[in-house]
Amino acid sequence: MEVEDDGENEGATFRGRLTNPNILASGLRGISNAKRDQHVEVEIFPDEGFRFTTTDPTKSLQGCAAVHQKHFEEWLFSESSQPVAFRINLAILIDCLSMLGSGSTSQAGLLLEYSAEGGTLALQLVENGALTECKIRTLIDDGEDLQMLDFAGAFLDATSVNKAVLASEPLRDAFNELSELPGVSIISITMEKEPLPLLRLSAEGEAGLCFIDFGREAFTLFDVSSPLTFSYRLNLLQRSLKPLSEADKTFMRMNSEGMLSFQHLIRQPDNQKTYVDFYVLPCEEADSAEAHLADEGDDAANE
Repeated sequence: MEVEDDGENEGATFRGRLTNPNILASGLRGISNAKRDQHVEVEIFPDEGFRFTTTDPTKSLQGCAAVHQKHFEEWLFSESSQPVAFRINLAILIDCLSMLGSGSTSQAGLLLEYSAEGGTLALQLVENGALTECKIRTLIDDGEDLQMLDFAGAFLDATSVNKAVLASEPLRDAFNELSELPGVSIISITMEKEPLPLLRLSAEGEAGLCFIDFGREAFTLFDVSSPLTFSYRLNLLQRSLKPLSEADKTFMRMNSEGMLSFQHLIRQPDNQKTYVDFYVLPCEEADSAEAHLADEGDDAANE
């Protein structure tokens, strides 16, 4: 259960200033599900920066956007210098970052202040001499909520991890093609060393099976510890691949338990970088379909 704490932004616990607010805005857009009731867990680390984390209600998907301290021209904590954490409505935060006359945050300045005592996050946006101020009430955990799930830690606990880095655009096109097939609700992903292809995306719809293969030339990095095939719900993959429309490169990983990780690199106009991470759990009931899709794919490749 969460309660809203009303109050003024008195005695700021944290104060930071960004010269390029789009570093923050693009990351938040990447983890947003476009629903007005979505909340995000905000963590501020004195020596690291901001981390924004969202977890799907199904507990099968977690997204994270981070902004490193080095991107801030001003970075001040109160005397305690302890990490702070709070929850906030993500849609409202994105709306506040969009309140500029030009509709773009790439050339504006942003001051962020968090007050633990007042229970507010204050934003001041400056563009061409115009000042926009917003205050957002934070959501306080009353102690009854479960701790936030650590998907990143669980991912690294696996015995092996397959890794690949490739351009975001062909990956986006491939998933879009599969998702548009009538009747598709699950997509299977195969990563293996040999024989080619190294990465296979497959789905079964009303019209039959569809396979999209990526060979070695598609990757700047490809490291497979063991051949793996797992299936994932399409709606979760669509959420985790939303940043592909802005990203340059994507770091894709799959561990031996089937957990899938995407890290999207979004390059800003000033060559600064935003990273958006997602972790997706496999679809357990699709296990029996995985072998069928893999076998059908091998037969099709041999024809």
